[in-house]
Amino acid sequence: LRMTAIRPASLEDVPAASRLLSAVEEDRVLTAEGMLHFVRTVPERARRVLWTAEEDGELVAWATAGLTWESDEAGDCFGSLVVHPAHRRRGVGTALWERLDEHLGAIGARRVNVLGRDEPDAHRFATARGFHETSRVRMSRLDLTTLPPPPEPPDDVELRPFTAFADDPRPVYELDLEVSPDIPLDQPVGHVPWDEWLERYWRHPMVDHECSLVLLVDGVPASFTLLVAAHDSGRAMTGMTGTRRAFRGRGLAELVKRHSLARAITGLELPAVEK
Repeated sequence: LRMTAIRPASLEDVPAASRLLSAVEEDRVLTAEGMLHFVRTVPERARRVLWTAEEDGELVAWATAGLTWESDEAGDCFGSLVVHPAHRRRGVGTALWERLDEHLGAIGARRVNVLGRDEPDAHRFATARGFHETSRVRMSRLDLTTLPPPPEPPDDVELRPFTAFADDPRPVYELDLEVSPDIPLDQPVGHVPWDEWLERYWRHPMVDHECSLVLLVDGVPASFTLLVAAHDSGRAMTGMTGTRRAFRGRGLAELVKRHSLARAITGLELPAVEK
């Protein structure tokens, strides 16, 4: 007889949760260390809760919800729920969502965003709980062995790795602060305080500071791209690429990303990069 236990999660559950997420979402680039960092650095004002489900001592589901702390709109919230395919249709997802839904109501949720895979089970589950599809995210995989060398940058363009900003990453922060609000999201990114950005993003253990690049035009930081890597699996992902509004339309985002991927080929010896 299999017994399923629904309980609040803790940091000790994160390694098992990272294995679950990696197994269920094959396009995810994740390590236990990286996930632990993201769980630890959620600000208290997010009022985030974590729940898990275990079956015979094995973690089979992971759920979280809270206020979207990076949004400037009051009541913007997030929810996330993953159940291993072998343990679905047994009420585990329903039991976890009931707990998330209760918490979201208690913290004053007005708009809740969830991200699910494009598969029938996910659509049915979300639709039955009042959600409707507002956007799609498409993941692309690139075989780096087929990628030609990047073009040489123009004379007024300089490319610097994140390591060049190790003593003072504020230019990267200010660049990110301008471009991130333009990401087409249902809950646009608002102002992120410096100390939170520094701890959560700049110090994230999966960010490769040699392959992540800043592009400068006449000495002004104009564009950047972030590359995160799971070295044990030989995989990486371009986590963010953006260009200041005044410099858009010149192909700078493609240029900085091409050079980042070229560095990944030689520096990380990765067989594929996903974006």
